[in-house]
Amino acid sequence: MSIETQNTNLKTQSKIFERTIQVIAEGDAIVPDIKPDIDKILTICGKINQNEEKISDNRVFFSGEAICSIMYIGKTGENGIYGMTATIPFDDVIPLPETDKNSTTNIFFNIESINHKIINDRKINIRCTITVKTETVLSEEISVLKNIENKNDIMIKEKNINICNCYERKKDIINLNESLSLPSSKPNIGIITECTGYIGDRDIKVFNGKVNIKGTLYLTVIYTSETVDSPIETVFFDIPFNIMEDCREASEEMIANAIMDIYQINCKTELDEDGEERKINADISINIFLSVYGNEEKDIAEDIYSISENIKPQFTTAEYPCFLMKNSTKSSFRDTITADKKYPDMLRIENVYGKMDITDKNYSENKVTVEGVISGNILYTAQNDREPVAVIPYNIPFTQEIETKCNNEDIFYIINGYIDNISFDMLSENETELKITCVFDVLVFENCKSDFITDIINDESDFENNAGIIIYIVQKNDSLWNIAKRYHTTTEEILSLNTIENPEKLLVGEKLLILKTSKNKNI
Repeated sequence: MSIETQNTNLKTQSKIFERTIQVIAEGDAIVPDIKPDIDKILTICGKINQNEEKISDNRVFFSGEAICSIMYIGKTGENGIYGMTATIPFDDVIPLPETDKNSTTNIFFNIESINHKIINDRKINIRCTITVKTETVLSEEISVLKNIENKNDIMIKEKNINICNCYERKKDIINLNESLSLPSSKPNIGIITECTGYIGDRDIKVFNGKVNIKGTLYLTVIYTSETVDSPIETVFFDIPFNIMEDCREASEEMIANAIMDIYQINCKTELDEDGEERKINADISINIFLSVYGNEEKDIAEDIYSISENIKPQFTTAEYPCFLMKNSTKSSFRDTITADKKYPDMLRIENVYGKMDITDKNYSENKVTVEGVISGNILYTAQNDREPVAVIPYNIPFTQEIETKCNNEDIFYIINGYIDNISFDMLSENETELKITCVFDVLVFENCKSDFITDIINDESDFENNAGIIIYIVQKNDSLWNIAKRYHTTTEEILSLNTIENPEKLLVGEKLLILKTSKNKNI
Protein backbone atom coordinates (compact mmCIF):
# COMPACT_ATOMS: atom_id res chain seq x y z
CA MET A 1 0.00 0.00 0.00
CA SER A 2 1.35 3.38 -0.98
CA ILE A 3 0.80 5.99 1.72
CA GLU A 4 0.66 9.61 0.63
CA THR A 5 1.35 11.81 3.62
CA GLN A 6 0.64 15.44 4.35
CA ASN A 7 3.43 16.97 6.41
CA THR A 8 3.92 20.31 8.13
CA ASN A 9 7.13 22.00 9.23
CA LEU A 10 7.75 22.82 12.89
CA LYS A 11 10.47 25.17 14.04
CA THR A 12 11.58 23.90 17.41
CA GLN A 13 13.93 25.61 19.81
CA SER A 14 15.53 24.94 23.15
CA LYS A 15 15.83 27.27 26.11
CA ILE A 16 18.04 30.32 25.79
CA PHE A 17 21.72 29.79 26.67
CA GLU A 18 23.29 32.82 28.36
CA ARG A 19 27.00 33.52 28.69
CA THR A 20 28.56 36.56 30.34
CA ILE A 21 32.11 37.91 30.45
CA GLN A 22 33.71 41.17 31.46
CA VAL A 23 36.08 43.14 29.28
CA ILE A 24 38.15 46.22 30.04
CA ALA A 25 38.27 49.24 27.75
CA GLU A 26 41.17 51.46 28.78
CA GLY A 27 42.64 54.51 27.15
CA ASP A 28 43.61 58.14 27.53
CA ALA A 29 41.42 61.18 26.93
CA ILE A 30 43.26 64.29 25.72
CA VAL A 31 41.80 67.74 26.32
CA PRO A 32 41.18 69.55 22.98
CA ASP A 33 43.38 72.55 22.34
CA ILE A 34 40.46 74.97 22.53
CA LYS A 35 39.57 73.91 26.10
CA PRO A 36 41.38 74.81 29.34
CA ASP A 37 43.42 72.52 31.58
CA ILE A 38 41.70 70.14 34.00
CA ASP A 39 41.28 71.14 37.60
CA LYS A 40 38.72 68.51 38.72
CA ILE A 41 36.63 65.81 37.04
CA LEU A 42 32.91 66.13 37.83
CA THR A 43 31.27 63.28 35.91
CA ILE A 44 32.15 60.64 33.32
CA CYS A 45 29.22 58.87 31.65
CA GLY A 46 29.60 56.17 29.04
CA LYS A 47 27.72 54.56 26.16
CA ILE A 48 28.69 51.56 24.05
CA ASN A 49 28.95 51.64 20.27
CA GLN A 50 29.21 48.14 18.82
CA ASN A 51 31.30 48.09 15.67
CA GLU A 52 31.50 44.43 14.66
CA GLU A 53 30.08 41.04 15.57
CA LYS A 54 31.16 37.79 13.92
CA ILE A 55 30.31 34.20 14.86
CA SER A 56 32.77 31.56 13.69
CA ASP A 57 34.07 28.22 15.01
CA ASN A 58 31.69 28.25 18.00
CA ARG A 59 32.91 31.65 19.12
CA VAL A 60 31.63 35.19 18.80
CA PHE A 61 34.18 37.88 18.00
CA PHE A 62 33.14 41.44 18.80
CA SER A 63 34.56 44.91 18.86
CA GLY A 64 33.22 48.26 19.94
CA GLU A 65 33.88 51.61 21.52
CA ALA A 66 33.12 53.09 24.90
CA ILE A 67 32.00 56.66 24.22
CA CYS A 68 32.73 58.59 27.43
CA SER A 69 31.31 62.08 28.08
CA ILE A 70 33.44 63.98 30.54
CA MET A 71 32.45 67.10 32.51
CA TYR A 72 35.20 68.89 34.38
CA ILE A 73 36.11 72.12 36.12
CA GLY A 74 38.76 73.99 34.20
CA LYS A 75 41.77 75.92 35.44
CA THR A 76 40.59 79.26 34.14
CA GLY A 77 40.50 81.30 37.33
CA GLU A 78 36.71 81.47 36.97
CA ASN A 79 35.89 77.84 37.84
CA GLY A 80 34.35 77.31 34.41
CA ILE A 81 32.61 74.03 33.59
CA TYR A 82 33.61 72.25 30.38
CA GLY A 83 32.78 69.05 28.53
CA MET A 84 34.69 66.71 26.24
CA THR A 85 34.30 63.23 24.73
CA ALA A 86 36.69 60.28 24.65
CA THR A 87 36.38 57.18 22.47
CA ILE A 88 38.00 54.02 23.86
CA PRO A 89 38.05 50.90 21.65
CA PHE A 90 37.78 47.31 22.90
CA ASP A 91 37.45 43.80 21.47
CA ASP A 92 37.27 40.24 22.76
CA VAL A 93 35.83 36.79 22.08
CA ILE A 94 33.24 34.61 23.86
CA PRO A 95 33.22 30.80 23.43
CA LEU A 96 29.83 29.42 22.37
CA PRO A 97 30.17 25.62 22.40
CA GLU A 98 26.40 25.14 22.08
CA THR A 99 26.06 26.98 18.76
CA ASP A 100 25.46 25.34 15.40
CA LYS A 101 24.28 26.44 11.97
CA ASN A 102 20.68 26.66 13.21
CA SER A 103 21.39 28.81 16.26
CA THR A 104 20.80 32.52 16.71
CA THR A 105 23.03 34.57 19.02
CA ASN A 106 22.44 38.12 20.23
CA ILE A 107 24.99 40.17 22.14
CA PHE A 108 24.38 42.93 24.70
CA PHE A 109 26.75 45.40 26.39
CA ASN A 110 26.54 47.21 29.72
CA ILE A 111 29.09 49.52 31.34
CA GLU A 112 29.44 48.34 34.95
CA SER A 113 31.85 51.03 36.13
CA ILE A 114 34.10 53.84 34.92
CA ASN A 115 37.28 54.72 36.81
CA HIS A 116 39.62 57.54 35.92
CA LYS A 117 43.01 58.96 36.87
CA ILE A 118 44.28 62.43 35.98
CA ILE A 119 47.70 61.93 34.38
CA ASN A 120 48.41 65.61 33.95
CA ASP A 121 46.50 68.85 33.34
CA ARG A 122 45.48 67.72 29.84
CA LYS A 123 45.32 63.94 30.00
CA ILE A 124 42.97 61.52 31.78
CA ASN A 125 43.32 57.75 31.91
CA ILE A 126 39.88 56.10 31.71
CA ARG A 127 39.18 52.46 32.55
CA CYS A 128 35.71 51.07 31.72
CA THR A 129 34.54 47.69 33.00
CA ILE A 130 32.05 46.33 30.47
CA THR A 131 29.76 43.33 30.90
CA VAL A 132 29.14 41.47 27.65
CA LYS A 133 26.24 38.99 27.57
CA THR A 134 25.27 36.62 24.79
CA GLU A 135 21.89 34.94 24.36
CA THR A 136 21.88 31.89 22.09
CA VAL A 137 18.73 30.15 20.90
CA LEU A 138 19.14 26.72 19.29
CA SER A 139 16.48 26.01 16.69
CA GLU A 140 15.69 23.25 14.21
CA GLU A 141 13.03 22.80 11.57
CA ILE A 142 11.52 19.31 11.36
CA SER A 143 8.88 17.88 9.04
CA VAL A 144 6.12 16.05 10.96
CA LEU A 145 3.06 14.09 9.89
CA LYS A 146 -0.15 16.07 9.69
CA ASN A 147 -2.55 13.81 7.77
CA ILE A 148 -2.87 10.99 5.19
CA GLU A 149 -4.15 11.56 1.66
CA ASN A 150 -5.49 8.05 0.94
CA LYS A 151 -6.73 7.04 4.39
CA ASN A 152 -8.55 3.82 3.46
CA ASP A 153 -8.15 1.64 6.56
CA ILE A 154 -5.72 3.97 8.33
CA MET A 155 -6.71 5.42 11.69
CA ILE A 156 -5.22 8.78 12.72
CA LYS A 157 -5.25 10.29 16.19
CA GLU A 158 -4.86 14.04 15.93
CA LYS A 159 -3.61 16.59 18.42
CA ASN A 160 -3.32 20.35 18.49
CA ILE A 161 -0.22 22.14 19.77
CA ASN A 162 0.62 25.80 20.33
CA ILE A 163 4.16 26.52 19.24
CA CYS A 164 5.75 29.92 19.72
CA ASN A 165 7.62 31.49 16.82
CA CYS A 166 9.85 34.52 16.90
CA TYR A 167 8.56 36.29 13.81
CA GLU A 168 11.00 39.17 14.00
CA ARG A 169 14.36 39.67 15.67
CA LYS A 170 16.11 42.81 14.49
CA LYS A 171 18.42 45.60 15.57
CA ASP A 172 17.74 49.12 14.40
CA ILE A 173 18.62 52.73 15.14
CA ILE A 174 15.91 55.36 15.62
CA ASN A 175 17.04 58.86 14.70
CA LEU A 176 15.29 61.89 16.20
CA ASN A 177 15.95 65.51 15.38
CA GLU A 178 14.32 68.30 17.35
CA SER A 179 14.65 72.08 17.46
CA LEU A 180 14.13 73.10 21.09
CA SER A 181 13.64 76.55 22.58
CA LEU A 182 14.85 77.68 25.99
CA PRO A 183 12.23 78.69 28.56
CA SER A 184 11.95 82.44 28.99
CA SER A 185 13.33 82.15 32.53
CA LYS A 186 16.67 80.79 31.30
CA PRO A 187 19.61 82.94 30.12
CA ASN A 188 21.12 82.68 26.65
CA ILE A 189 23.41 79.77 25.85
CA GLY A 190 27.14 80.29 26.00
CA ILE A 191 28.57 76.79 25.60
CA ILE A 192 26.67 73.52 25.79
CA THR A 193 28.59 71.38 28.29
CA GLU A 194 26.66 68.10 28.37
CA CYS A 195 23.50 66.42 27.06
CA THR A 196 22.03 63.35 28.78
CA GLY A 197 18.71 61.57 28.79
CA TYR A 198 16.66 58.45 29.33
CA ILE A 199 13.62 56.88 27.66
CA GLY A 200 10.32 56.63 29.55
CA ASP A 201 6.57 56.20 28.85
CA ARG A 202 7.31 53.24 26.59
CA ASP A 203 4.41 51.63 24.77
CA ILE A 204 4.77 48.90 22.15
CA LYS A 205 1.89 47.48 20.12
CA VAL A 206 1.80 45.01 17.26
CA PHE A 207 -0.38 45.59 14.20
CA ASN A 208 -0.72 43.67 10.97
CA GLY A 209 2.69 44.00 9.34
CA LYS A 210 3.91 46.71 11.73
CA VAL A 211 5.14 47.30 15.27
CA ASN A 212 4.32 50.68 16.80
CA ILE A 213 6.91 51.97 19.28
CA LYS A 214 6.05 55.01 21.39
CA GLY A 215 8.01 56.70 24.12
CA THR A 216 9.32 59.93 25.57
CA LEU A 217 12.95 60.96 25.57
CA TYR A 218 13.64 62.97 28.73
CA LEU A 219 16.53 65.19 27.68
CA THR A 220 18.71 67.25 30.00
CA VAL A 221 20.96 69.95 28.55
CA ILE A 222 23.62 71.54 30.76
CA TYR A 223 25.25 74.71 29.54
CA THR A 224 27.19 77.75 30.63
CA SER A 225 25.44 81.03 30.09
CA GLU A 226 26.67 84.36 28.77
CA THR A 227 26.38 85.79 32.28
CA VAL A 228 28.41 84.90 35.38
CA ASP A 229 25.42 84.63 37.75
CA SER A 230 25.62 80.83 37.81
CA PRO A 231 28.44 78.45 36.83
CA ILE A 232 25.99 76.21 34.92
CA GLU A 233 22.40 76.22 33.77
CA THR A 234 20.18 73.18 33.31
CA VAL A 235 17.15 72.84 31.08
CA PHE A 236 14.85 69.82 30.72
CA PHE A 237 12.91 68.77 27.63
CA ASP A 238 10.32 66.06 27.01
CA ILE A 239 10.56 64.72 23.45
CA PRO A 240 7.82 62.23 22.51
CA PHE A 241 8.42 59.88 19.60
CA ASN A 242 6.18 57.53 17.66
CA ILE A 243 7.65 55.21 15.04
CA MET A 244 6.58 52.19 13.02
CA GLU A 245 8.88 49.23 12.46
CA ASP A 246 8.14 46.86 9.56
CA CYS A 247 7.37 43.27 10.50
CA ARG A 248 5.76 41.51 7.55
CA GLU A 249 4.43 38.52 9.52
CA ALA A 250 3.19 40.51 12.53
CA SER A 251 -0.47 40.40 13.59
CA GLU A 252 -2.41 41.98 16.44
CA GLU A 253 -2.44 38.92 18.70
CA MET A 254 1.37 38.84 18.86
CA ILE A 255 3.59 40.30 21.58
CA ALA A 256 6.61 42.54 21.03
CA ASN A 257 9.59 43.07 23.32
CA ALA A 258 11.92 46.01 22.73
CA ILE A 259 15.18 46.84 24.46
CA MET A 260 16.01 50.51 23.92
CA ASP A 261 18.91 52.71 24.97
CA ILE A 262 20.31 56.05 23.88
CA TYR A 263 23.25 55.58 21.58
CA GLN A 264 24.19 59.19 20.94
CA ILE A 265 23.04 62.76 21.69
CA ASN A 266 24.47 65.73 19.82
CA CYS A 267 23.23 69.20 20.72
CA LYS A 268 24.14 72.42 18.90
CA THR A 269 23.19 76.00 19.59
CA GLU A 270 20.88 77.76 17.10
CA LEU A 271 19.80 81.34 16.78
CA ASP A 272 16.18 82.22 17.42
CA GLU A 273 14.10 84.74 15.45
CA ASP A 274 15.78 87.58 17.30
CA GLY A 275 19.28 86.34 16.50
CA GLU A 276 19.94 85.19 20.05
CA GLU A 277 21.38 81.82 21.06
CA ARG A 278 18.21 80.47 22.66
CA LYS A 279 17.54 77.39 20.57
CA ILE A 280 19.06 73.92 20.63
CA ASN A 281 19.18 71.50 17.73
CA ALA A 282 19.14 68.01 19.28
CA ASP A 283 20.20 65.06 17.12
CA ILE A 284 19.49 61.82 18.98
CA SER A 285 20.10 58.17 18.07
CA ILE A 286 18.35 55.36 19.93
CA ASN A 287 19.42 51.73 19.68
CA ILE A 288 16.53 49.29 19.58
CA PHE A 289 16.54 45.49 19.70
CA LEU A 290 13.08 44.28 18.70
CA SER A 291 11.60 40.79 19.04
CA VAL A 292 8.07 39.77 18.06
CA TYR A 293 6.58 36.53 19.42
CA GLY A 294 3.37 34.69 18.70
CA ASN A 295 1.84 31.25 19.15
CA GLU A 296 0.83 29.29 16.09
CA GLU A 297 -1.72 26.48 16.30
CA LYS A 298 -0.67 23.32 14.54
CA ASP A 299 -2.87 20.26 13.90
CA ILE A 300 -0.63 17.21 13.66
CA ALA A 301 -0.91 13.43 13.92
CA GLU A 302 -0.27 12.11 17.42
CA ASP A 303 -0.52 8.42 16.49
CA ILE A 304 -1.40 6.27 13.48
CA TYR A 305 -2.17 2.64 12.66
CA SER A 306 -3.94 0.54 10.02
CA ILE A 307 -6.54 -2.16 10.52
CA SER A 308 -5.33 -3.99 7.41
CA GLU A 309 -1.60 -3.30 7.27
CA ASN A 310 1.24 -3.28 9.78
CA ILE A 311 2.42 0.33 9.58
CA LYS A 312 4.79 1.69 12.18
CA PRO A 313 5.10 5.42 12.88
CA GLN A 314 8.65 6.69 13.42
CA PHE A 315 8.87 9.18 16.27
CA THR A 316 11.35 11.86 17.21
CA THR A 317 11.33 13.83 20.46
CA ALA A 318 11.73 17.60 20.21
CA GLU A 319 11.41 20.64 22.44
CA TYR A 320 9.45 23.69 21.45
CA PRO A 321 8.43 26.92 23.23
CA CYS A 322 4.89 28.07 23.94
CA PHE A 323 4.25 31.70 24.87
CA LEU A 324 2.15 31.97 28.04
CA MET A 325 1.88 35.60 29.09
CA LYS A 326 3.42 39.04 29.41
CA ASN A 327 3.34 41.12 32.56
CA SER A 328 4.56 44.67 33.15
CA THR A 329 5.14 45.94 36.67
CA LYS A 330 5.87 49.57 37.56
CA SER A 331 7.46 50.36 40.92
CA SER A 332 8.92 53.44 42.56
CA PHE A 333 12.01 53.32 44.76
CA ARG A 334 12.66 56.17 47.19
CA ASP A 335 15.81 56.99 49.08
CA THR A 336 17.31 59.97 50.87
CA ILE A 337 20.91 60.62 49.83
CA THR A 338 22.97 62.33 52.50
CA ALA A 339 26.25 63.95 51.53
CA ASP A 340 29.11 63.64 53.98
CA LYS A 341 31.27 66.57 55.01
CA LYS A 342 33.78 66.21 52.17
CA TYR A 343 31.15 67.62 49.78
CA PRO A 344 30.29 71.34 49.75
CA ASP A 345 26.78 72.35 50.81
CA MET A 346 24.16 72.32 48.08
CA LEU A 347 22.61 75.44 46.64
CA ARG A 348 20.56 73.94 43.78
CA ILE A 349 20.33 70.46 42.23
CA GLU A 350 21.04 70.62 38.51
CA ASN A 351 20.56 67.01 37.39
CA VAL A 352 20.29 63.44 38.60
CA TYR A 353 21.85 60.73 36.46
CA GLY A 354 20.78 57.13 36.89
CA LYS A 355 20.90 53.65 35.42
CA MET A 356 19.38 50.38 36.52
CA ASP A 357 21.19 47.02 36.56
CA ILE A 358 19.46 43.71 37.31
CA THR A 359 22.01 41.56 39.13
CA ASP A 360 19.98 38.46 40.05
CA LYS A 361 16.75 36.65 39.15
CA ASN A 362 14.94 34.05 41.23
CA TYR A 363 11.95 32.01 40.11
CA SER A 364 9.41 30.61 42.53
CA GLU A 365 5.73 29.74 42.59
CA ASN A 366 3.74 32.17 40.44
CA LYS A 367 6.34 34.95 40.58
CA VAL A 368 9.75 36.18 39.55
CA THR A 369 11.94 38.09 41.99
CA VAL A 370 14.57 40.41 40.54
CA GLU A 371 17.32 42.10 42.48
CA GLY A 372 19.54 44.91 41.37
CA VAL A 373 20.83 48.38 41.95
CA ILE A 374 20.06 51.86 40.65
CA SER A 375 23.28 53.85 40.53
CA GLY A 376 24.25 57.32 39.41
CA ASN A 377 25.18 60.72 40.73
CA ILE A 378 23.67 64.05 41.72
CA LEU A 379 25.05 67.14 40.00
CA TYR A 380 24.52 70.38 41.92
CA THR A 381 25.71 73.95 42.26
CA ALA A 382 27.28 74.54 45.65
CA GLN A 383 27.41 77.26 48.28
CA ASN A 384 31.13 77.54 47.75
CA ASP A 385 32.87 79.99 45.44
CA ARG A 386 36.02 77.85 45.34
CA GLU A 387 34.05 74.74 44.31
CA PRO A 388 30.88 76.01 42.66
CA VAL A 389 29.80 72.65 41.16
CA ALA A 390 30.01 69.21 42.77
CA VAL A 391 28.79 65.65 42.29
CA ILE A 392 27.50 63.14 44.88
CA PRO A 393 27.36 59.45 43.86
CA TYR A 394 24.54 57.18 45.01
CA ASN A 395 23.49 53.52 44.93
CA ILE A 396 19.95 52.31 45.62
CA PRO A 397 19.58 48.52 45.90
CA PHE A 398 16.15 47.09 45.10
CA THR A 399 14.15 43.87 45.16
CA GLN A 400 11.04 43.54 43.04
CA GLU A 401 8.51 40.71 42.76
CA ILE A 402 6.68 40.26 39.46
CA GLU A 403 3.56 38.09 39.32
CA THR A 404 3.52 35.48 36.57
CA LYS A 405 0.68 33.08 37.55
CA CYS A 406 2.80 30.24 36.20
CA ASN A 407 4.14 27.41 38.31
CA ASN A 408 6.04 24.94 36.18
CA GLU A 409 9.65 23.81 36.28
CA ASP A 410 9.77 24.06 32.49
CA ILE A 411 8.94 27.78 32.52
CA PHE A 412 11.52 30.28 31.29
CA TYR A 413 11.48 34.06 31.14
CA ILE A 414 12.71 37.10 29.24
CA ILE A 415 13.07 40.06 31.62
CA ASN A 416 13.62 43.66 30.54
CA GLY A 417 13.91 46.44 33.13
CA TYR A 418 14.42 50.17 32.66
CA ILE A 419 14.09 53.55 34.40
CA ASP A 420 10.81 55.23 33.51
CA ASN A 421 11.09 58.45 35.51
CA ILE A 422 13.52 60.24 37.83
CA SER A 423 12.39 62.98 40.21
CA PHE A 424 14.25 64.68 43.05
CA ASP A 425 13.74 67.12 45.88
CA MET A 426 16.43 68.96 47.86
CA LEU A 427 15.50 68.49 51.52
CA SER A 428 18.40 70.44 53.00
CA GLU A 429 21.85 71.67 52.09
CA ASN A 430 23.19 68.11 52.31
CA GLU A 431 20.14 65.88 51.74
CA THR A 432 18.33 64.93 48.56
CA GLU A 433 15.26 62.74 48.22
CA LEU A 434 15.23 60.64 45.06
CA LYS A 435 12.18 58.92 43.58
CA ILE A 436 13.02 56.63 40.70
CA THR A 437 10.23 54.80 38.90
CA CYS A 438 11.20 51.59 37.09
CA VAL A 439 9.30 49.28 34.76
CA PHE A 440 9.88 45.53 34.57
CA ASP A 441 8.59 43.67 31.51
CA VAL A 442 8.46 39.88 31.81
CA LEU A 443 7.64 37.47 28.99
CA VAL A 444 6.81 33.96 30.18
CA PHE A 445 7.31 30.86 28.03
CA GLU A 446 6.85 27.16 28.61
CA ASN A 447 9.48 24.80 27.27
CA CYS A 448 7.34 21.91 25.97
CA LYS A 449 8.50 18.49 24.88
CA SER A 450 6.62 16.08 22.63
CA ASP A 451 7.00 13.05 20.36
CA PHE A 452 6.37 13.80 16.68
CA ILE A 453 5.77 11.40 13.81
CA THR A 454 8.37 12.05 11.14
CA ASP A 455 8.01 8.92 8.99
CA ILE A 456 5.93 5.77 8.45
CA ILE A 457 7.28 2.26 7.81
CA ASN A 458 5.11 -0.49 6.27
CA ASP A 459 6.22 -3.79 7.85
CA GLU A 460 4.24 -6.94 7.02
CA SER A 461 6.58 -9.42 8.68
CA ASP A 462 4.85 -9.66 12.05
CA PHE A 463 1.30 -8.63 11.25
CA GLU A 464 -1.23 -10.76 13.14
CA ASN A 465 -3.40 -12.20 10.37
CA ASN A 466 -5.97 -13.79 12.64
CA ALA A 467 -9.61 -12.75 12.87
CA GLY A 468 -11.64 -13.57 15.91
CA ILE A 469 -13.55 -12.39 18.94
CA ILE A 470 -11.93 -11.92 22.32
CA ILE A 471 -12.90 -10.62 25.72
CA TYR A 472 -10.50 -7.91 26.87
CA ILE A 473 -10.18 -6.78 30.51
CA VAL A 474 -9.36 -3.07 30.81
CA GLN A 475 -6.02 -2.37 32.47
CA LYS A 476 -4.74 0.77 34.19
CA ASN A 477 -3.96 3.63 31.76
CA ASP A 478 -5.81 1.90 28.90
CA SER A 479 -7.64 4.01 26.32
CA LEU A 480 -10.00 3.09 23.50
CA TRP A 481 -7.40 4.21 21.00
CA ASN A 482 -4.64 1.98 22.40
CA ILE A 483 -6.94 -1.05 22.59
CA ALA A 484 -8.22 -0.54 19.03
CA LYS A 485 -4.65 -0.10 17.76
CA ARG A 486 -3.49 -3.29 19.52
CA TYR A 487 -6.18 -5.43 17.87
CA HIS A 488 -6.31 -3.61 14.50
CA THR A 489 -9.88 -2.49 14.87
CA THR A 490 -11.50 0.91 15.38
CA THR A 491 -12.77 2.80 18.39
CA GLU A 492 -16.15 3.05 16.70
CA GLU A 493 -16.28 -0.75 16.37
CA ILE A 494 -15.53 -1.22 20.07
CA LEU A 495 -18.19 1.31 21.03
CA SER A 496 -20.79 -0.38 18.85
CA LEU A 497 -20.18 -3.77 20.49
CA ASN A 498 -20.09 -2.54 24.10
CA THR A 499 -22.01 -0.32 26.46
CA ILE A 500 -19.47 2.23 27.60
CA GLU A 501 -20.64 5.13 29.78
CA ASN A 502 -17.58 7.36 29.33
CA PRO A 503 -15.38 6.64 26.28
CA GLU A 504 -12.75 9.05 27.64
CA LYS A 505 -12.37 7.18 30.92
CA LEU A 506 -12.52 3.40 30.93
CA LEU A 507 -13.03 1.50 34.19
CA VAL A 508 -10.20 -0.77 35.28
CA GLY A 509 -11.46 -4.38 35.20
CA GLU A 510 -14.24 -3.60 32.76
CA LYS A 511 -14.74 -6.35 30.15
CA LEU A 512 -14.87 -5.38 26.48
CA LEU A 513 -15.93 -7.44 23.50
CA ILE A 514 -13.31 -7.02 20.75
CA LEU A 515 -13.79 -8.10 17.14
CA LYS A 516 -10.31 -8.62 15.66
CA THR A 517 -10.04 -8.06 11.93
CA SER A 518 -7.75 -9.89 9.55
CA LYS A 519 -5.52 -8.59 6.80
CA ASN A 520 -7.72 -10.20 4.13
CA LYS A 521 -10.99 -9.28 5.86
CA ASN A 522 -12.35 -12.87 5.68
CA ILE A 523 -14.50 -12.65 8.75
